[in-house]
Amino acid sequence: MRRLVAATMLVAVMVALTACGGGGASSDGAVVTTAPVPVPGAAVAASSNSSDVLSPSQIVLNEQFPTSVESVPAEILVKLRAKRPMLIVYMDSTQVVNSDQWNEIDAVMEKYRGLIDLLSYDVAAGLVSVETSKPTDLQKAMSLAGSINVKNAPYMIFVDRYGRVIGRFLGFTDRTLLEREVLRATS
Repeated sequence: MRRLVAATMLVAVMVALTACGGGGASSDGAVVTTAPVPVPGAAVAASSNSSDVLSPSQIVLNEQFPTSVESVPAEILVKLRAKRPMLIVYMDSTQVVNSDQWNEIDAVMEKYRGLIDLLSYDVAAGLVSVETSKPTDLQKAMSLAGSINVKNAPYMIFVDRYGRVIGRFLGFTDRTLLEREVLRATS
């Protein structure tokens, strides 16, 4: 229902903007055109222009992975300092897709063993963890998930050796796409 309302509102705004004039002939007969205005501060594009609709990826433009000691697990910080490419996976052990996704990840990791490091966090375990005065790595990982916009699981983030986020995947991702991103992260 929300999508229908949002689509209707978008169409109404487009019709209103078109009716206001934004191009056409001026009073002296010359044709006036307007250029599209870029969105300021857009670091992540909505999706790529590929024909893949089952596992769309987000195009990430120069986004540095967070390096705060207070909110990033120690194992990630060690790999960032060592300039190791990483695949960070947020999974939910209660979901049915979990085993299928791990089969795809394992196939790719076996093929490219040693080129990229795999770090995984179980979102279900993070939700039931007990609060303490000093954050554990699991609590930091869940905090990190919020700061890097992990909205659902499975969620995969590829980080290259320079600490840049080069790819993100939400939902089931097949081994072909995973392999492509591993090659991008390690090149």
